[in-house]
Amino acid sequence: MGISDTQILTKTIQIKIKDIMKERNVDGIILNELKKYEGKSTKEGYVIEDSIEIIQRSIGKVITINKESLIQFKVNYKIESILPKIGNKYVCYIENITKMGLLCYLKLEGVENISESPLIIIIPKDYCDIEKYKNGDKINTEVVDLRIKYMSRQIQLIAKIAD
Repeated sequence: MGISDTQILTKTIQIKIKDIMKERNVDGIILNELKKYEGKSTKEGYVIEDSIEIIQRSIGKVITINKESLIQFKVNYKIESILPKIGNKYVCYIENITKMGLLCYLKLEGVENISESPLIIIIPKDYCDIEKYKNGDKINTEVVDLRIKYMSRQIQLIAKIAD
């Protein structure tokens, strides 16, 4: 079960003419502009690091904003993202047990603790018997609610124990 999805997106990007004259690598400048969203949450979900690829870009169009000349490009690009929804099921690991419940994370490639995980999964004690779990346990969860903060490094989920 893969937890990430590939999405094709379109964005309009404006670049200062002086940056293009200095760098002369338009695709590189556009890619750097898009990479600002990697490892962060957007409306498309958590954008996985090093997953952005430019598919196509338009020929630039010169525009002026506040007496500054810019070149505007329409860019089609591909991303890998994690966009949880209510009802999604995840296998996660318990990082911490508190009076409030269980704090869990997804163990992905390169992720070994809750601070590195794109998803923080909170299981309130109302949804589980915290006495029967210990740190490091692997559990199945189902998303009950979620909170995505724009440009945050993690998405917060409230979940319950799934069968």
